[in-house]
Amino acid sequence: MSSDGKYNYRSTPAGAIDVYDANNQYLGILYELYGDKAKIYIPSMKKFIVLRFLDGNIMNSGTHANNYLLYESTDCSGQPHIGCIYGNSEFSACILHVIPDHSDSPQPNTTARYFITADSPLVERQFFSELYYGECRQDGYTRKSIVAIEVTLPFNTPVDFPLRFE
Repeated sequence: MSSDGKYNYRSTPAGAIDVYDANNQYLGILYELYGDKAKIYIPSMKKFIVLRFLDGNIMNSGTHANNYLLYESTDCSGQPHIGCIYGNSEFSACILHVIPDHSDSPQPNTTARYFITADSPLVERQFFSELYYGECRQDGYTRKSIVAIEVTLPFNTPVDFPLRFE
């Protein structure tokens, strides 16, 4: 643990297991294997991903992740936000959202866009539209949210198997 109280995943006492795909792309540090998925920490992004073994797709991370973005406009334009279902900004800050999320599809997600939460406060806002599975839907409600930032992953997706652990 570093002096600021946060874990440094590169120097944990138990050691770190680096994960590479079949093309020798560095994916990150293995955090957990469960069922048909692996939770991997990406040091350069300081975020976790969930990799599905079925097809190499990246899934929304965390049990409270959602697959839509919220907008204060009526046409899904402007600054996107990620809604926080339970208002826990610390939890929300370590997840990655995939739009659209094809978690239920066996097909590779080649059109995915990836979003992370900004280092901004959890604020209650009025939203009038949401981008849901690539479709803009109008709606009006108030929800606590965090600003969303679109990012590019430091590796290509879908990930090719087999994975290599070092």
